[in-house]
Amino acid sequence: GKYGKKRQKLAEFDNQILDGNLAEMEADYELAKDEFLRVEKIKDSQAISRSFYMEKKVRYKAAKAKLDNAKTNVNRSIIHAPFD
Repeated sequence: GKYGKKRQKLAEFDNQILDGNLAEMEADYELAKDEFLRVEKIKDSQAISRSFYMEKKVRYKAAKAKLDNAKTNVNRSIIHAPFD
């Protein structure tokens, strides 16, 4: 066989499903982020309840965690050369 360079892509699994999941998580994250930032701006005006604010905050954090997990799954589907 041939020798590869460090971090050179050696193999990649068919990650069509993972890519679709990543796209879905990115969209969900952007929506949750937008909703949270809008609520964050008005939270001190008493226009919304504390529980509504907390709901948006938790949804935003959960969406971020799911997005990070989806990115990790895609990255793990690629095998790189560990050294030269």
